[in-house]
Amino acid sequence: MTLRQLHYTSAPPGPDGSGFRFTSVSAGVGPEVLRLAEPVLGYEPPRDAPLRPTDAELADFPVAFAHTRLPDGSGLVSRTVYTGVDYTGRYGNFHAHAVHLAPGEFLPHPERPEQPLRPIELWESPSWRQESPVGRIPDELPFLTQGFTFGREVLCRFAAARADALAPFLADVRALFADPPGPQVVLVERDPQAVAQWVALATGALPARHAAELTFLTYTRRPYRCGQSILGIRPDAEFSFGPVELQHHYRVRHGLGGPSSPAADDPWAELAAAVWTAGRVELFARAAGPEGEFATGRLAALALAAGVPVGPAAAREAADWVCARPTDRAFLRSPDPGTGFWDAFTAGLLAADAVGPDVLRRLAGALQAAGLGAAAVGTLAATALRAAVLDRSDELAAPALPTDPQARRDLAESLLPLLVAELGDPGTGPARLLGLLDLAGRLGVDPQVPAGSLAERLTDTLIGADPRLAERTLRLFDGPGGAELRAAVLDRLNDLAREDDPAPLAAAVGSRLPLSDAESRDHPHLAAVRRAGREHARLSGYRLLTALLDDALGDGTAPTSAAAGSRPEGDPLLLRTVFRLGWPGDSPPSVVDARQVLRVCRHRRFPPDLLPRSGLGLGLARAALTAAADDPHAPSLAEELLTGFADRGLPPHERAALEALHLAGELRAGRVERGFTRQAVELALRAEPLESPVAARLNLALADLLLGGRSGLTRERASGVAEVLLFEEVGTLARTAGPAALAAYRAQAAGPVVRRSLDSDARYPAACFVAWSSFPDAGAGWDRIRTELLEQVLRPVLRELPADARDRIGSLVAAAPFRAPGDLTWATHWAHWHRGRTSNLVGRLLGRGRAGTSRRGSSELTPPHDDGRQR
Repeated sequence: MTLRQLHYTSAPPGPDGSGFRFTSVSAGVGPEVLRLAEPVLGYEPPRDAPLRPTDAELADFPVAFAHTRLPDGSGLVSRTVYTGVDYTGRYGNFHAHAVHLAPGEFLPHPERPEQPLRPIELWESPSWRQESPVGRIPDELPFLTQGFTFGREVLCRFAAARADALAPFLADVRALFADPPGPQVVLVERDPQAVAQWVALATGALPARHAAELTFLTYTRRPYRCGQSILGIRPDAEFSFGPVELQHHYRVRHGLGGPSSPAADDPWAELAAAVWTAGRVELFARAAGPEGEFATGRLAALALAAGVPVGPAAAREAADWVCARPTDRAFLRSPDPGTGFWDAFTAGLLAADAVGPDVLRRLAGALQAAGLGAAAVGTLAATALRAAVLDRSDELAAPALPTDPQARRDLAESLLPLLVAELGDPGTGPARLLGLLDLAGRLGVDPQVPAGSLAERLTDTLIGADPRLAERTLRLFDGPGGAELRAAVLDRLNDLAREDDPAPLAAAVGSRLPLSDAESRDHPHLAAVRRAGREHARLSGYRLLTALLDDALGDGTAPTSAAAGSRPEGDPLLLRTVFRLGWPGDSPPSVVDARQVLRVCRHRRFPPDLLPRSGLGLGLARAALTAAADDPHAPSLAEELLTGFADRGLPPHERAALEALHLAGELRAGRVERGFTRQAVELALRAEPLESPVAARLNLALADLLLGGRSGLTRERASGVAEVLLFEEVGTLARTAGPAALAAYRAQAAGPVVRRSLDSDARYPAACFVAWSSFPDAGAGWDRIRTELLEQVLRPVLRELPADARDRIGSLVAAAPFRAPGDLTWATHWAHWHRGRTSNLVGRLLGRGRAGTSRRGSSELTPPHDDGRQR
């Protein structure tokens, strides 16, 4: 391979003209490359340079050494120097010697072709020429010789001298390869060799691919015109150093104490700077791995093993990296001969004091699983345990303890007082509690904590969401003192099943905690919980309740073989536990299931006071009160509950609501006596706020009975207006009922049943007219409803009747035994209304203001506070 060379300077006239031009170019370099390269090769001397330098002064002019990426993707490595006078004797001449690299092409190494040279390695290479060769085509150049100006020791001394700025500079360089890339880096130095050393530090730390791609220019007077990533300038360069440039447009590092950009926080840059200043530059090459770019964890692991002090962030990355790749043997050879890698790494990591016990434990586990560093594993595990105990960490489990017996005894002796104190502390969490007990067993120490004091905390681990903690607890029962500990935990679980919601326990211990027959008899609530947990997929509701009662009592009609205290006579709360297992949470059973529960209790001939003492009243009551308004069995359930619980076991609100539900059923069946409307209103008031399904059922049943066309209270057939629509009951409704009850009455009155009754018997429309024309002083709600019923329901029906039928209705109205509103007779009311002139008649007689002032209670069937009755 022959390198493609370019020479550029001011030359006498020739085929390509005179002045600054390419004087010698290798074959294969086209005119387009020359056009793109020419602006890069220019040179302007510093402002303070002598105008007519001597030969000695020429050596002090800065060298512009550059690696440039041209717009076509090709590369150019160039060296431009000031040469003084040109062929005419005028000052201002310079000479540039460059090598052109095609896209993807690298500089060949003179001795190792497989390892390309980094451009910065050609600084001061003897291969560079300061004059154009004779002839238009330069001599063949197979490779460029490396420069000898600085090597490893020189760079390490330079890094130590610039230690304060090294990490910020490397962070700036790393940002150049981000997406999107960071701004250009500007280095302010008097000598371009210092700039070259900065670049060498960067390329030495960078991954190989980035090092080959890094572009730079060691000297320029006009940085604004340059496109390289790193630019070297002198203090007198044409650069403003303004705040915006320092903060945003450039990253400036001033090597002479001038203004610089803020330093970025970058763990890799801090780590790389530490490696340089420690002189361990070989670690960069060893850290190169397949995972690629800027592998902070790998480099930090090598640095720790080499004794290089690293920062907290890098130490944590090293630990995480090793945990994920403990068998990567590319770097396992110790950087220091005679020292095991893992021992050295562990010592460095612990010295960094930046890694918590959880990371140390994971690291020890990873190394142990890989069969590496036995001594290091023990050190890490012991350190992790000690730190976890001291830091009160939740996780105490360690993969191993020190293998050395004396080291294990020392650890046990140092930790025993802490174990005793924390195991006796009720505030110690369940996970940590298990870890402490396990650790005490593994260390062979007895903290002597009573089992009873541990039971509540161990119970939490059995019923918690983490099955691993439950398994660890069960394993404790098999160890020394486990029987006493198990008994205390079973007692605690039985108490929880009896006193709290047992459903979560069923899911937690159904298949997790086996019980012997004796333990089941001694812990009946816990035994029921276990059965429910095992049977949840097969049984539910009252079927589960029956099965659980069979377990506790046998399946006969009388209690049989339960142990003392487990029979319902002795422990009525067992029935409540069983009920809660059948219907967990706040969802009540269905009406059918609730009736089945009562049937089971009657079938077993439980003592009469069992249900009140069991505490099931509220749950069963909710089943009745939340049933759908059209559920035909809900009133019967209400009656059974009122009978079964008598005067005990039902809160006042639920009892009143059940009585209202039962009354609704009685109203529907017509099994009521006079005053039922008042009774319904008062029950609704006592049960306020009444459940919506019950209120809807009660309102509808009341409306149906009041509009039924029969008294429903007597055995004889209704013979007149007085008995057809229960006039007094309608008055109670008008004066005392709430909006919902009135609305139900209005809706039913406009329905098909009432329409058929209006067509079938003259007494019914007559009674409707009397009822709907009465009680104008009951309030605005009733006044509006009765007016709508007269005009929108009754009048359209009467228009379709023959004249004799309307006369018959009028006669019945005139004979009504009730007092008509105002000073008019019923006959007069009928006559005015029948002729369509009564829309405001009663209002004018009584005064609309009074009609709208009657008070209403907040319930749907609530009477006014003055208990207003018909006057």
